[in-house]
Amino acid sequence: MHPHRHQQTLGNVEQKEQHAQREDIVQDFFVVWLDNHLDESKEDFHNSLTKLQRTIDVIEKFRDANECITHISRSENKKIFLVVSGKLTNDVVPLTHDKSQIYAIYIFCFDKSKYEQWATEKWPKVRGVFANIDSICDSLRQTARECDDDDMKITGQIEPSFMYSMLFKEIVLEIHFDLQKEIPGLAKYARQVYKDKPEQLPIIYEFVQQYNGNINNSPVRWYTAECFTYKMLNKALGRLDAATLLKTGFFMRDLHQNIEELHEKQVNDNNTPFPKTVYRGKIMTQEDFKNKVQQGKLISYNNFLSTTEKRDVAIDFIGREFQPSDSKIAVLFIMTIDPSVKSAPYARISEFSKYPEEQEILFSTHSVFRVRQIQETKERGMNIQQVNLTLTSEKNDKELNELTESIRKDIEGIGWERM
Repeated sequence: MHPHRHQQTLGNVEQKEQHAQREDIVQDFFVVWLDNHLDESKEDFHNSLTKLQRTIDVIEKFRDANECITHISRSENKKIFLVVSGKLTNDVVPLTHDKSQIYAIYIFCFDKSKYEQWATEKWPKVRGVFANIDSICDSLRQTARECDDDDMKITGQIEPSFMYSMLFKEIVLEIHFDLQKEIPGLAKYARQVYKDKPEQLPIIYEFVQQYNGNINNSPVRWYTAECFTYKMLNKALGRLDAATLLKTGFFMRDLHQNIEELHEKQVNDNNTPFPKTVYRGKIMTQEDFKNKVQQGKLISYNNFLSTTEKRDVAIDFIGREFQPSDSKIAVLFIMTIDPSVKSAPYARISEFSKYPEEQEILFSTHSVFRVRQIQETKERGMNIQQVNLTLTSEKNDKELNELTESIRKDIEGIGWERM
């Protein structure tokens, strides 16, 4: 690439950064907390919310039920996690439950037995009755992860967006980043994105002070922390946001290399055999499933892909999120992985995760699978489309190889030149 063209391209990216709407990067879900006796001065409430805001950007608090319901009705194209006090439950849950914006409801009441059976049997969006702030916050963080997974881009066959983001990744892996410049650069960008969220600033400062590249599994630790690094990278990959991809490029490279190193250690560890099957639960629209999941075809993931060794964990995920409807279906992906096949690397990350019981296997970006079988099963009273996949790669899949090579020929050069 000509040097002047390179300068012009980076200049355009800087302009895009300045004009980017922060909602393009931050989350499309938020918490609404309704309690007519809310006491924000209590230390435990303040501490719990501060911890929660590491994961969820926006927490809106209401004392008046009518004002809260009006606000929910006006919040279109957003997913809302509603926390409601026990005293307001009977009035508020029936009025809000069926609104499309409401993703999940949490009842905060010291007397759990008073509402537990009524809520969970009659209102499927109710995730439970909670007697303390910490337990609500833990459940909310879990739900936030579900929503982040919803944003993960799955494509049928190999779409151009997948190919171009994969080529971006290849370029990033070639670049020698100067972390003394890149880390402060990402921090500055993150402060702009989260300028209205002061609770994120200490986390950004902590990242600048502690992040040391691919040493001591630092990238995986920061990814599983589910703070701004996790949010910005996944949003950028899902939406192909060039400005944010450039800022997070070094972290994407480090995380990929960290997974690669863990993969090499784990698959060669004879004492702890690596699983040959992993699972992922997902809720899809009928249309998406029909278009993107077809027997014998390929499906691909742009983002870092979270799976589990435990089938029950994937079924639990489906059970928490699924509400039967004509437009949505429950899907259980059963992924067969063969360590001898050179593919997107993957690794166990339980020891670094806040949720070690999930036994998470994390795949690097741009994993590709071949659909082997689709069949309907019934589990825990749910109709589930069970999809058997086999992990593949361009080295052992002729169709995938031909697709990638045809686009790769269009881009020449090395590293920044190709960018």
